[in-house]
Amino acid sequence: MCLLFLFFSTGYAQITINGVCWATSNVDMPGTFAANPENAGMFYQWGSNVGWSSSNPLTASDGINIWRNLSETGDVWLPEKNPCPIGWRLPTRGEIESLALTYNYWGNLNGVGGSFWGTDEPRLFMPATGTRGHGDGTLYYVGEMAFYLSSTIDINNHDVPFTLWIQQNFSATGCFLGTRSAGSPIRCVADQNEFDVAFYANDVHHEDLTDTTFCNKNVNFRAEIEGIQLHPDEGSLKWFIDYGSGEVEEDSARDQKQWSKPFENGIYPVRILVRFENNETTSISGILKIQALGIKIRNVRY
Repeated sequence: MCLLFLFFSTGYAQITINGVCWATSNVDMPGTFAANPENAGMFYQWGSNVGWSSSNPLTASDGINIWRNLSETGDVWLPEKNPCPIGWRLPTRGEIESLALTYNYWGNLNGVGGSFWGTDEPRLFMPATGTRGHGDGTLYYVGEMAFYLSSTIDINNHDVPFTLWIQQNFSATGCFLGTRSAGSPIRCVADQNEFDVAFYANDVHHEDLTDTTFCNKNVNFRAEIEGIQLHPDEGSLKWFIDYGSGEVEEDSARDQKQWSKPFENGIYPVRILVRFENNETTSISGILKIQALGIKIRNVRY
């Protein structure tokens, strides 16, 4: 008998408001979300992927704990400096304006003040993290207000970023012109480039492979990607698997929307890297665990 366990992380918790899928927590260390919606996470300066602590003492995600009063140039937040996890990005001005027009109210979650958004449960909660001043990184307004960064720069008015402004006991929320070099929280939105992966084991489709029993010694695992348009360049779809000696690319599966391989006992980290038609990229990863159980029956004399 074989037991096959598959743990694939295709995303994080999200709440959809006006067609936009919002993450339920702030960005913490670059590429990660805070553990809970009420956690402040880390602060970021516009265009940078260096995180700063949202409480004192001042610390930085890159280990250089000296505040840098920097102002990234340009009007585009470069993809390689995106601090959101893979598959997520900063909201645009239009997306934060759409959120600001949604029903919202001030409240607290587990003792932390902030704004709730939406008319249905569960509501989106954004904590009042405060901000770090652009001059020396001093921490201000914790528990009272916050400016959530967008990716959009107002190039016609002071060349500064649009932010989502929330404030305690203040009726107005909405788009506010922020400062590039101030430290602010980030609440990501899901990429619009989405795709589905169908999983099969021994040619049987499974919605959930976390506990599936097979009688075969080997399990043939197959994954099929559905509903995407790939970039025309070679290598726009790659499958990776770690056999224990490091990450190895499955060359035979390159640019194929189906990946199939037999497995014996073992634990195999798996990753799928996708490059879309519009040149954006994302990936999903997980653990494929196969455990064959040997059953021995003893002869018993009566």
